[in-house]
Amino acid sequence: MKKLDKLNTSQSKKLFNKKKSIPIKSSTLKLIFPYYSKLICGKKEKLYLILGIIKSASEITILNNTAIIRVNFIAHQFGPKPGQQWIIKFPKLYQELSLNYNLYIPKSFDFNKEGKLPGLAGGKPLGGGDIPTGYNGWSSRMMFLKGGKLCVYLYHYKMKTEFGRMLLLHKSNSKPYLLQKDSWINIKQSIRLNSINNSDGKVIIYINNKQMLKVDNICFRKTEKLNIDKLIFSCFIGGDKIGSGPDNQTFLCFNNFQLSQDHRSFEK
Repeated sequence: MKKLDKLNTSQSKKLFNKKKSIPIKSSTLKLIFPYYSKLICGKKEKLYLILGIIKSASEITILNNTAIIRVNFIAHQFGPKPGQQWIIKFPKLYQELSLNYNLYIPKSFDFNKEGKLPGLAGGKPLGGGDIPTGYNGWSSRMMFLKGGKLCVYLYHYKMKTEFGRMLLLHKSNSKPYLLQKDSWINIKQSIRLNSINNSDGKVIIYINNKQMLKVDNICFRKTEKLNIDKLIFSCFIGGDKIGSGPDNQTFLCFNNFQLSQDHRSFEK
């Protein structure tokens, strides 16, 4: 398993220099991730972040002597804000890959709205109503739902929904899995792309090493030019509708992003 971030190296801790936190901007991403990284936001927003005219919605901070990524949400603001979305492009192309990360949800977090969580992608990281053609790209993010339910949120060729396709996670007793508050949760997403002209792609989700979802009939692509080539960090609440934002100010925390190629993940 290969660690993707450098949050807890001596290099990242030197960034603090007695500061309690560091806002995440393009320059920060380059220091904490070893691969090419890019904020997903408008040119004007990127400039305003650099100049300090607006504040990044995410920061690196210390929790229990561990460096973490903290994403902040302002009450009643919905949709992605500057600092809540970025991509990490991998130096290699993969046909199958697993992404691990840890998620912390505070006690005060209210699951009365829906929101996005990180995942894997290839080509253009599709979202926001993009139409997958089989040639332009695909994405597989996680998404939390009302009541704390969790699903994988897919954009793939042949999907039948206008926006992303949601696949709900279930426990072994067939009851929906519910996210736990005030504890670290390990999320593992394993993707195997389909062979060309076949719907045999796989998505498997593990929570704290327990399998909660397995789907093996997905058509991600129509060309071998599409691979698994990036992480898409996407963490925001609500979409494009007024009232879809959080009722109160809150946050989520992340750390320990890792990549692995474990063939056994697909054989279980």
